[in-house]
Amino acid sequence: RQSEVWRYNQLTGMQRQAETEMLFAYMVRTMGTHAAVSRYGRPSGGKGDDVLERTADIEAAWIRWQGEALRRKIFTDVVVECLAEPKTLKDIERDQKALEIYQLGLDLWAELRGWMRRAHVGPTPPLDKPRVVDP
Repeated sequence: RQSEVWRYNQLTGMQRQAETEMLFAYMVRTMGTHAAVSRYGRPSGGKGDDVLERTADIEAAWIRWQGEALRRKIFTDVVVECLAEPKTLKDIERDQKALEIYQLGLDLWAELRGWMRRAHVGPTPPLDKPRVVDP
């Protein structure tokens, strides 16, 4: 329970959502339940099309994320370890100083999924200070 509180406090809401979807994508890829279609698009015909469409979408998102992460020099193996290992994020951070890499990977996922325009880099500004907007 403490590790869940720690994780909750270290990640933004968008990063937690990205983590959930990325874990699903990782499970789809590693458990052999990915879409049995040769193209990524809208599968057609038959029962369960929504499941095929969802898994094809997740598979395509993972491939796109992996390529973009490599281009941006985000260590995908560290991100996958944070997703898949039964360690807490605190353990992984202590072992590898991987939390920053993990957060960059999650932000990239959110960006590529269209949840935000660009991955956030740096600390989040405090909520009690007003934002200054240039006219």
